[in-house]
Amino acid sequence: DDPLKPVGPPVALERTPRLDFGALEDASDALTASAARFDAALGAAAKNGATPSPAARARVNAMLRDIDALLLSDRGLPTRPWFRNLIYAPGKFTGYGAKTLPGVREAIEERRFADARAFIGLTATALTAYAARLDAATALLK
Repeated sequence: DDPLKPVGPPVALERTPRLDFGALEDASDALTASAARFDAALGAAAKNGATPSPAARARVNAMLRDIDALLLSDRGLPTRPWFRNLIYAPGKFTGYGAKTLPGVREAIEERRFADARAFIGLTATALTAYAARLDAATALLK
């Protein structure tokens, strides 16, 4: 024990509020279903030998070429606006080890619950847009 640095009981933290992950869960489920439909349409086309026309393939490729950009946020992550991906980013304190859903996860870990709520919505919107793009590409395959 250092008398200049007394040790006492830990400071009590404020109660953790409820966070509604419903929108994020719904968006994740929608993306899972969209990916399954796209995979089935692509597999069916290959199995039947009825591959899409070169023009249709070009349109599908154009739609999917930049689909990952839908997972970016212009505002970036709190305290690190240069990281814009809402699905993964290097952790603040993990070096280059990736963290999933960094806007939500780090906000909760750092007890910034208003940011967590905001990033739940932003991430759900991004996943929904990604699923919609996959659905559009699936329609072109059929």
